[in-house]
Amino acid sequence: MTNGVETEKQEVKLSLEQLREKIIYQVEFYFGDYNLPKDKFLLQKIKENEGWIEMDTLLTFNRLKSLTTDKAVISDALKASDHGIVEVSEDNLKIRRNPSKPLPESFKQAFVDRTVYVKGFPKDTTLDQLIDFFRPYGSGCVKMRRFSFNRQFKGSVFVLMESEDAAKKLRDTKELKYQDQELILMMAQEHADKKAAEKKDGGKKRKSDETADGNDNDELKEMARVEEMYQKMDKKPGVFLHLTGFPSGNEVTFQDIKTLFTDAGFKVGFVEFTKGNEEAMVRFEEDNGAKSAAEKLIKNGNLTIKEISLNAKVLEGDEETTQYRKQAELKATRFQSDRNNRKRAGQHRQQGYRGSDLFYIW
Repeated sequence: MTNGVETEKQEVKLSLEQLREKIIYQVEFYFGDYNLPKDKFLLQKIKENEGWIEMDTLLTFNRLKSLTTDKAVISDALKASDHGIVEVSEDNLKIRRNPSKPLPESFKQAFVDRTVYVKGFPKDTTLDQLIDFFRPYGSGCVKMRRFSFNRQFKGSVFVLMESEDAAKKLRDTKELKYQDQELILMMAQEHADKKAAEKKDGGKKRKSDETADGNDNDELKEMARVEEMYQKMDKKPGVFLHLTGFPSGNEVTFQDIKTLFTDAGFKVGFVEFTKGNEEAMVRFEEDNGAKSAAEKLIKNGNLTIKEISLNAKVLEGDEETTQYRKQAELKATRFQSDRNNRKRAGQHRQQGYRGSDLFYIW
């Protein structure tokens, strides 16, 4: 008898969980990147009350109404979601898209508003020197601007700041110098507008070195794609394990590294390693997976793969953040490359990734 009651409770619980999943999916679709920009009704509504939309309004939508009309069930389901796309008001009667997850276009504009254009650096300046120079000002990303035809540094950079106020503060810095050379600073959008005006006024005249190559908007979009990808990533703590000490020309393979950890019971997301390399990066799927793997497999201070003793380090703090941002850049690049290739299908063109001179400090 008891077993029958327990089974019945499990079925009810499962049914409720399924309902919650459907509610979450449907409401997050309404407020998601794909639907919301095209939904004129919702776009108009979110302008009326700081983005909040009454639950009663959402319950006029047939698909949600067919799931449930119980506002408490809807609010409880959305609060249980870990996607962070929508938030529920304190009285549980209103819903809005999370302000920390703006729509793509508004995200890109907000990104541009936080970016400063800085010109006047010697052409032989290195990325490390630029990083050290801007770090005291609270910069999060420095992008060296290069000519596409020869990859030479233009002497100018885009600097992403933590906020629009921080960006304006940097722009307004008086007599900012680098190696006794006074720098030219302006907001990235100001510079983009200036270049567009010069191009329009110049017609077919020969352009200056600074305006002859590249497009500000394209470069800013590239940076914005990376930042947007980073914001959307599920950034679990303690998942990166950096392995160093592989001898030059070693015979260890990607699969050897992965097998070591999977055989020990750990779920591996990916292994960044090419045969013959002297280091590898392993990402685990579960929180603190790298730490757990290190504790279990490191013996006498080293981790051994195919009789090779390696140093293993769990990434934390800034190192962990930097690794996540590197992944975001790679994902954004692949996404854009795939998108461009789809557009050019049938035109017999090939696109190669030239890389970017980006460094993230946050």
